[in-house]
Amino acid sequence: MLGFAQRSSLLCGAALLAVCGGCSERSDASPGAAGQPCAQANPGADGELVLPIDANGVMSAPDLGIQGPWYAYADSIGKDGLAASSDCVQAGHAVADCAAVTVPAAPYTSFPNDGTGLHTSGVVERVAAKVGLVGCPSSTAACDYGAMWGAGIAVDLNNPSGTALPYDSTQLACQSVVGFAFDIDQVPSTQLKVEVTTADYPGQGFVYLPTGGDLHGPLVVGHNRVLWSDFQDPTYLPGMFDPSRIVSIAFHVPTSTDSGPTPYDFKISNFAPIFGVPAQ
Repeated sequence: MLGFAQRSSLLCGAALLAVCGGCSERSDASPGAAGQPCAQANPGADGELVLPIDANGVMSAPDLGIQGPWYAYADSIGKDGLAASSDCVQAGHAVADCAAVTVPAAPYTSFPNDGTGLHTSGVVERVAAKVGLVGCPSSTAACDYGAMWGAGIAVDLNNPSGTALPYDSTQLACQSVVGFAFDIDQVPSTQLKVEVTTADYPGQGFVYLPTGGDLHGPLVVGHNRVLWSDFQDPTYLPGMFDPSRIVSIAFHVPTSTDSGPTPYDFKISNFAPIFGVPAQ
């Protein structure tokens, strides 16, 4: 599954050149890890610092080394933004049987932001058998999880010019970024997987507190705080999570063999890195 890691290459050009400055803290300023105010950031007492996102969905905080686009992705959207090159269609499935993103609209070269958050909606499919095979879901091996994995939205943390690069969340002199916080207006019935891709494992994601067969996270409507220490490597990732090599953060609506097609509709707002001392 390539998923969100393959989509950011499409988002180059004018959208990534539109940057904005300034961040908003959620409450009173707190000192850095060494007891000194952080020169690059002024987080609230909870360590959170809400980042600005422009009208095209580009998140920019140059003083923190963060700049990159938000974007939609799906198993029906290829690297070039077209269905023909997507995982689902390349595996032989009809476009109508794959996931579909309704908001933001095609061609997915920007993510309109009205100032209230990043809204996405669409449909994820029921996982079917691999083309030429039968027996899904009774035979797990016959199910095409690799090509029919769903949809979602993601953000690159270090992509100022169209190429996603690693972001080192430990680089600030006073405090490290130890995770991130966000608000969500509703959690899809299919749940959400919060995933982080690192440069060492492109195309796959470390998962936030994976639960159940679909590895969804324990998200709640309203405010959520997600720490790097809570990300786990699924069975298909042999390595350890490296917070100095982060590329993308994604909110993934997974598929299942039990239901579908299933609609989803949610909005992410107040996205904020959390500053603090990393767990030892």
